[in-house]
Amino acid sequence: MGVTLPFGRTQEDPFALGRAGMQHQHIQMGNGTVDPVAGASVSVPAGRARVESYVEAQITTYASDRGFRAGNRYLVGAQVAAQLWPRLRSAVGIDALHERPERWSGKLQEDGNLGRTELLLGATLVHQLGGTMLAWSIRVPVFRKILSATDEALAYSSPVILSVSVSRVFMAGETPYSSGR
Repeated sequence: MGVTLPFGRTQEDPFALGRAGMQHQHIQMGNGTVDPVAGASVSVPAGRARVESYVEAQITTYASDRGFRAGNRYLVGAQVAAQLWPRLRSAVGIDALHERPERWSGKLQEDGNLGRTELLLGATLVHQLGGTMLAWSIRVPVFRKILSATDEALAYSSPVILSVSVSRVFMAGETPYSSGR
């Protein structure tokens, strides 16, 4: 459980600016709110590997000071993970993502983000350095449905998603992903 912090940049209402004939930006680098995030995971051994499943939700409870309210986001996934070497772990899996519509000043806009659902295949490598983990992942969409007010095809494409992350684990006792040997 946790919260998101509003460090990203939220643009002015692009629909109001567009109606006024002004230059505007639809891409948001954050939503400007503190949102609760909750998740859970289950992991069971399967020979030398582990089968893991997980769920996560990010709930947007109010609009930002610029009137932007991002849609709630939900994730469910499963993967098979294996320890390759003492400090290197790999995983392959599938994720299903669903995002609800965004709102500006309490209103759904015809050509705004009306929601999306995606199914992604992925692979991850995690290198553990003490309590710090470096992760590299690649995800490829195998299904994508982006909702729109019209039947027109939306010009949104991302053939591959690459990510790098650094995380720090704080826990007593055994470190995560240790082999127990």
